[in-house]
Amino acid sequence: ARECKKIILEKRAIYMAIVTLGGHGAITVDSKGLAKRFFAPSIKVKSTVGCGDTHHGALMMHTCLSVVAQAGKPNVLSELESNLDQHMGFALACASASALQDLPGHFNVQTANELVSQVKCVTLAQ
Repeated sequence: ARECKKIILEKRAIYMAIVTLGGHGAITVDSKGLAKRFFAPSIKVKSTVGCGDTHHGALMMHTCLSVVAQAGKPNVLSELESNLDQHMGFALACASASALQDLPGHFNVQTANELVSQVKCVTLAQ
């Protein structure tokens, strides 16, 4: 998280960093240097193949749908940053639901919706 924060704040090279940690969740650092740790739900894993892809796809889909629902008022990056906890929670729940399946990249949306409440987030020390 420290290296991501340094790149974002000092070099302004990227807007946000999201690092997935497999079954341990993810870490994010936003444009202001705020770092958060997201903890994935505790599940019985069948396969992790494609879970990272599922996470990133679900994150972008959830964020873009929020922008569309608001008639395009915020742009995608500002929407992602403004509601990061909600979007990351959904993405980690989808990735976890994918890990419950035998086939890579497949998940049950109802299962993902049930797992969302199990995603926990803490703000890391500045």
